[in-house]
Amino acid sequence: MSYRNAVVVDDGDGPIAALISHPLPAEPQPIPAGPPGLTNPWQELRNDACGAWHIGVLAAYPAHRGRGLGTALVGIADALRAAHGAPRLSLLVADANTRGRHLYERLDFRERARRPMTQGAWTNPGKDWLLLVRDA
Repeated sequence: MSYRNAVVVDDGDGPIAALISHPLPAEPQPIPAGPPGLTNPWQELRNDACGAWHIGVLAAYPAHRGRGLGTALVGIADALRAAHGAPRLSLLVADANTRGRHLYERLDFRERARRPMTQGAWTNPGKDWLLLVRDA
């Protein structure tokens, strides 16, 4: 994931929303041995979506939500997916992110897999990470 893959929405007064997306490798990537780290569930889920165009970040400041920015940015991710020949879009979302999940379901993303969150010192109101996929 890199800033080179970022699309930023600026309303003239500064950034208000952003998308970072990239292709996932065609083959599953190794997962470190040992106790599960924070990112292990993410890598396991990304391995379930090999070859997809992956939305790593889709965000808008709260004051700018509900204006269609998320839908427009997913449209940009889909255009990038098509340009790169990827067969599907994928993303990870917390099960507790009901607003985000509603957007993704409305845009035809479907749950493919889920993994328990590894909390550690980091906390999240959710229990699981969900892999959502939308076929081309």
